[in-house]
Amino acid sequence: MNLTGLVEVDPDEALLDQGLDSMSATEFLHNLQQEFNIELDTDVFFDYPRMEQLVGLIDRRIVESRQN
Repeated sequence: MNLTGLVEVDPDEALLDQGLDSMSATEFLHNLQQEFNIELDTDVFFDYPRMEQLVGLIDRRIVESRQN
């Protein structure tokens, strides 16, 4: 995953409120899916708006993929 331009993320604030727009969200979603070899819905940033929630989801999806 390319981390160029990495910025600090406030874990208590929604990613969309921190400047994640639709274009960057699409790219971020694609990168997450490729990096972790998991499927994520396009509305993931609305359903899991904070980074802590998103990390929890990714963790669960990784565990599920290893069980299958």
